[in-house]
Amino acid sequence: MKNKYYLFTIEESVGGKEFIQKITSESTNPDLSLKEIAKSWYDDEDVEEIDGRYHFESGEMVVTPLRYERLTKREFDILNKFGI
Repeated sequence: MKNKYYLFTIEESVGGKEFIQKITSESTNPDLSLKEIAKSWYDDEDVEEIDGRYHFESGEMVVTPLRYERLTKREFDILNKFGI
């Protein structure tokens, strides 16, 4: 199966503040990729999944996979050019 291009969106909660983060990536399975991105957001093996959210450092940092959008190759290249 050929890779397709996506914009993945996650919510990062740290110390009571929430941030929306977006990254681009190629994928053949965007549902799985979104979860893997969230699960590995912090380079920490001590991660706990609770209700689809990934808790790091005993819940001090929480990452929630929100959504993904399919991109054209041109859109993907433009976003990558600007570091997204």
